[in-house]
Amino acid sequence: MWDLLEIIGDFAEGVSWWEASFPRRVAAKATNPRLRSSAQALVGQMERHGQPWIWKDPALCHFLPFWRQIWDDPLCVITVRNPLDVATSWQQFARLNGRRPTSVACNLLRWQYMIQSVLRETEEIPDRIFVEYERLVRQPSEQARRLAAFLDSHCGRDTGEIRITAMANNCDPALWRNRASVNRTASEMAPAPTALYRMLRERAADVPGPADHSHPMPDGWRTLIINEELASE
Repeated sequence: MWDLLEIIGDFAEGVSWWEASFPRRVAAKATNPRLRSSAQALVGQMERHGQPWIWKDPALCHFLPFWRQIWDDPLCVITVRNPLDVATSWQQFARLNGRRPTSVACNLLRWQYMIQSVLRETEEIPDRIFVEYERLVRQPSEQARRLAAFLDSHCGRDTGEIRITAMANNCDPALWRNRASVNRTASEMAPAPTALYRMLRERAADVPGPADHSHPMPDGWRTLIINEELASE
């Protein structure tokens, strides 16, 4: 998949997915016969067994304008996690891979833009569910049952208790290493991402309401992210 995404994103030409033109650029690539054929071949490989399948990669949010033209009737599982924990996790990932980590402020901007891209690109897809990481770790059985019910309703399945228990048992609390409190998050983030995170938690708790993606990004955010990422290479 990544070999294809690198071509779709024109990364060899120095293009950054933080550029304002990137969504339009990748959307237009779906009209390229060669790229479209390659994308359809990847989907075909996943579908050849006639079973439900899933792709999980945070970077896919940058390419949704392309993939939405390729996928047929997708379901969306949108994961929600404390943004400060996400920002810290990205720093740790960079260090483990021998790179200079980008700042927490930069990573919070990355999180805000990426989740807003997901909300915007999936708002016309009726079949989506929000799953909160913290709830999943604290209440694995409840959340596994909730997720299974959503998937069963769209995939023609009836997941039994044995499989739901197996799903829940895969949730390892020991892997929850970054645990910023909600109060700390609210005190350390700007109003826009704080409101966005609050809304996401409400959707993950099945509180009715629109999945609003209109929380404004601050001036100069693209330049800040691009410059910090270049410095971390």
